[in-house]
Amino acid sequence: MNDSINNIDGIEEMPDEEINREIDFWEKYDEMLEAFRFYKGVDEVKVSTTLQKYLSTLPKPEAIETKIPSLNKITGGFCEGELVIISGPTGQGKTSLVCSLISDFAEKDTGSLLLSYEVGVRDILSKFGVVTPLFYLPQQVVPSNLIWLEQRIWEAKAKYDVKAVFVDHLHFLMGMADLAKAKSTSILVGQIMRDLKLMALRTKTTMFLVSHVTKVDTRQEPSINDLRDSSFVGQEADIVLIVWREKRREGYGDISFLKVDKNRRLGTLSKVALILQGGRFRETMCEPY
Repeated sequence: MNDSINNIDGIEEMPDEEINREIDFWEKYDEMLEAFRFYKGVDEVKVSTTLQKYLSTLPKPEAIETKIPSLNKITGGFCEGELVIISGPTGQGKTSLVCSLISDFAEKDTGSLLLSYEVGVRDILSKFGVVTPLFYLPQQVVPSNLIWLEQRIWEAKAKYDVKAVFVDHLHFLMGMADLAKAKSTSILVGQIMRDLKLMALRTKTTMFLVSHVTKVDTRQEPSINDLRDSSFVGQEADIVLIVWREKRREGYGDISFLKVDKNRRLGTLSKVALILQGGRFRETMCEPY
């Protein structure tokens, strides 16, 4: 019991309503302790060593790997529950990287769900070339509806055991009505990012989210600081991948660069030189500048 209640002099000096509030607080405090003493549930607070022992009995989830060896080494693969940003200047390889990753995962029997808001089903399938890999996508999409998005993830998991989810792109998750009501676009984007991160954790998938960068000088290397709309895009992501093409005096060359600009799990940051072959990115021996 609080010392001020046990102090007779203190009670005499306190107004009656303040004494009653103090008594009510400690009575409710004891009631709450008693109510939760034997609580059981999926979110029950456990001892760390108990959880460690339990988790050691479960199979460790395998990281999803690509067919780009250096990328696998830098990231350690992509794990369930992670939110991965794919970004870069317009027209310099974001969609090609998405298609390449989907194809790589398909060859390793890892199912992918693609939610393409900007490009229709016929057009997105044509981007894979002659041989379309096995992946999954809805016949129609519903923009700016995270509940619908999560339902499609659960459907794809239940029917096809998908492990990777690709969302193209972030801006289609923001409705005009939401933007009108939002006091800050940055805060709205931050909330969407957090919702997607929690969605990846709940569904035990790796979520890849395409996001734009601001207009950057083509002579400069784009970075996480160039991500558009909100600093929360980079802050809430577990991994940030930025892709861009090599700029030459006469135009763009055949070489692209893929940079891991954030890596929360391992901390390793580096970049890889790539070349697009048959619609898929492959690592090349060209040294990144």
